[in-house]
Amino acid sequence: MEDGCLFCKIVSGKAPGHVIMEDEKHMAFLDAFPLVEAQSVVIPKKHFPGYAFDMPTGDLLELMAFVQKVAKRIDSKLGSERCMQVFQGYAIDHVHTKLFPVMQVKEKVVSEDNYRKLSSIFKQNWYSGFIVSMSGKEREKENKLQELEDRIKS
Repeated sequence: MEDGCLFCKIVSGKAPGHVIMEDEKHMAFLDAFPLVEAQSVVIPKKHFPGYAFDMPTGDLLELMAFVQKVAKRIDSKLGSERCMQVFQGYAIDHVHTKLFPVMQVKEKVVSEDNYRKLSSIFKQNWYSGFIVSMSGKEREKENKLQELEDRIKS
């Protein structure tokens, strides 16, 4: 347990949490500040600093297996089509992933004007506190894709 870590406090019972599922190594609880109904946080009970991909591989795989169980339970109990998942770790420096139950998908979620505004925000190389799962409308230039491929592969 890490002193001052809210998630460690929830695990130890020193802070409240609406726990929806747990096993000996993991815990899932409802996000107290949801954007969507039943938005949930899934954590390892052991404190790991916030970047999930720095975790030992075995621990990350066990966490993902638990996340899958939580998502399937949310789907079956609430009737969601599926859960979307995002790893986070900025606001609270304890590895955690958030599950966002999707109750229905609309064909057109945002207006063209708002889409352009969102696209310009997400084209920046900084984290603005939120992400979207939709793709951009313009195909990236081939030379830029090749440059990124080469950088990642090198």
